[in-house]
Amino acid sequence: MSRTLLRLAMLLAGLIGGSALATTAADAQKIQRATQLVDEYYGDSRPLNQAAVLVGEVLAVDRTSADAYVQAARITVKGGHIVSDSFAPGTVHLYEKFVDRALEIDPNNVEALSLKAEIYLIGRRDLPGALAILQRCLSLDPSYPWTHLHFAKYYQYMGDAQHALNEYGAMISKGAGDGQQRRVYPSALLGEARLLGVPQNVEMIRDFAAKADAARNPKDAWTLGGFAEVFAEMGFFDDSLLYARKAISVMNYGVARRTLAMALYGKATQLSLAGKESSTLLREADAMNFESDEIMLWFAEAQPSVAVLAAPLRDLLQKRPRERGGDRYVSPGGRS
Repeated sequence: MSRTLLRLAMLLAGLIGGSALATTAADAQKIQRATQLVDEYYGDSRPLNQAAVLVGEVLAVDRTSADAYVQAARITVKGGHIVSDSFAPGTVHLYEKFVDRALEIDPNNVEALSLKAEIYLIGRRDLPGALAILQRCLSLDPSYPWTHLHFAKYYQYMGDAQHALNEYGAMISKGAGDGQQRRVYPSALLGEARLLGVPQNVEMIRDFAAKADAARNPKDAWTLGGFAEVFAEMGFFDDSLLYARKAISVMNYGVARRTLAMALYGKATQLSLAGKESSTLLREADAMNFESDEIMLWFAEAQPSVAVLAAPLRDLLQKRPRERGGDRYVSPGGRS
C-alpha cells in the first residue's frame, strides 16, 4: 500500500461508526464517481487516491452510508494487494472492518456481502462461511456477477472443478455486456482457461484469450498476463510471448516479466532441439536476470509437455555464460 493510500485508509478508518445526516444527492454523486474510479484501477494508484478523497469527504459528514464504506473497503484491498493472496500488513484487517461496517448499516447490501465472502476466501480462511454468504447473495440478487465469480473460486478451493466451470460458464454465456458484467467477463474467461489449460484445449484457450483481450479495460494488463501464463504452462510459447509482451506494453509488472522470461527460455529450448538458432531469445531472456534455480524450478513443476524441456534447457544454459541485464527482477508480482 502506498504512503498516500495508507494515510487515506487510516483517515477513513477513523470515520467508522457514529451517525450523521442522510446521504445527500451531492454525496451520492461522489460515491458514484468513487466507484467508477475504483473500477478503473489496474495497477496505477492515482484512481484509488482520487476515490479515497471522495469517500473521505462523504464519510466526514455521513457515517451511515453503506455504499461509502463498501468503496472504502475496495480502495483498501486494492491498494494493499501484492500478489495472489498476499497483502501489505494490516490490509485485510482494515478491509474487513469497512465491510463489516457496511453490513451493520445495510445487512442486505449484496456488494458488501460479496466482499465478505471474498474475505473468507482469502487464504481459504473460512470456506463454509464463504459458502453461506454466497448463498445469501444468490437469494438476494441471483444476477450479481461477482457472486458467481466468487462461487467459482470457492468450488476450485473445494476441488470441484466441474461446478467451478459451471459458474465461469454462466458468466461467459452472458457475453461481454456492460457495467459489472464487462468487468467480470475477462476474469471468467481467464478462470475457465486456467482450469482447461491443457494442450488439447489450445484452440479453445486462444478463443477465450482473444475474447478477453477485446473486452478488457485498455488499462488491464493482468488479464493479458494471465493468458500469457496459461499458454506458457501449456508449452505454447509463441502465444505466451504474444500476450506477455502485450501485457508489459500496458504495464511493466513483475509476473508478466517472469512469464515472458520463461516463455523465451521455453521457445529457445524448442528451437535448439529442432536444430534452429536460439541465441537471440536466450540473450533476451538472460537479460531479465532470473536465477538459474528459479528457471529450472518453473520448468520442473510444469505440465509434462513442458517439464520435458527442463533437462535440455539446463544443458543449453550451461554451455555459455549468462548475459546479465541492468534491471534485477525482485519478486513475483513486483511492479516497476
